Amino acid sequence: MLIDSTLREGEQQFGVYFDRSHKEELLRLSLAAGVDEVEVGAVGPSPEHCRELEGLLLYGAMLKDRRQSLSLWCACRPADLRMAAGLSPDRLCMTVPVSDAHIRRKLGLDRQALLGHVARMLGLARELGVAYVSLGLEDVSRADLSFALSVARLAQDKGAARLRLADTVGVLAPAETARLVSAFRSAVNLPLALHLHNDFGMATANAVEGLRAGADFVDASALGLGERAGLASLEQLAGYLTLRLGAEGYDLATVRELCASAARAANMTVPANAPMVGERIFWCESGLHVDGLYKAAELYEPFEPSRVGLSRKLGVGKKSGRAAVARKLGELGLAACGDMQSLTDRVRALSAAKGRVLEDEELLALAK
Repeated sequence: MLIDSTLREGEQQFGVYFDRSHKEELLRLSLAAGVDEVEVGAVGPSPEHCRELEGLLLYGAMLKDRRQSLSLWCACRPADLRMAAGLSPDRLCMTVPVSDAHIRRKLGLDRQALLGHVARMLGLARELGVAYVSLGLEDVSRADLSFALSVARLAQDKGAARLRLADTVGVLAPAETARLVSAFRSAVNLPLALHLHNDFGMATANAVEGLRAGADFVDASALGLGERAGLASLEQLAGYLTLRLGAEGYDLATVRELCASAARAANMTVPANAPMVGERIFWCESGLHVDGLYKAAELYEPFEPSRVGLSRKLGVGKKSGRAAVARKLGELGLAACGDMQSLTDRVRALSAAKGRVLEDEELLALAK
């Protein structure tokens, strides 16, 4: 269901460079997290790069279980296809543009010539013994739908094992994604994958709706790393699929570890409030919410923090009410004092002066 493209699309983000040790750790953690397929990288002209890809495929083969796959990406060109086939990935993801702008301005072809090219490339893949070709339809979200469907039917006839629909510049909204998936679902009998960019902040929502509409796979990356605004978020998708839709097999604590590793490798910091993985997403100060959390955590939490390897922290400060301060005192082994309003006022004043939540020791000092 989830294809982790951190090693391929993620490294395409501006300024991100993964060395070999980074790549091995990201691959190990992705497989340990239960991701269904890991896109190990894209073939390139450098012999050193191909040797690295070969090493990563061998390393991943020792770690993955029988339901997991390792894939490589390549452009729809004979030299790239031969190079990728020679590395023997479980799956080969080959991409061709299907929007008229890309066909004309990038490839210098017309529609009929593109169809012929796709047929020849899939024929070459068969000659090379590639068992599983996933044909990506680049910029399908801006393509003429009837032509894109004709490419899909041709791919099915010529032996493609999967189609991957790419919202290359992230223009789709969830309802549009669902309609696109439904159109392809009705036209071909192939597994469908989605590659969704996040330019308008829709990628993860688009991925969920695409899966609901009948897609079988969706590309994602740790922290949404990728070109421009990135891809659908791996951690958000794994979390939603597991905790809301009942999917099994994803270890969310390990997904969080994967995101931390990706952030270190990319020289980034995981935002404290990042969904699913931010260190402080279960920290609470607001009086109403703190009081509710003391009474029943599910009142203000969508799931138990331990499910993603996090913990709850309840603090008092400028936003706290009397009930929250009293409960925090009880947590620290003190009974509520006679004038809780006065103590609460002092808590709020000190917190405002310091510009932060109070430490336990500071609260105890005020309560004396």
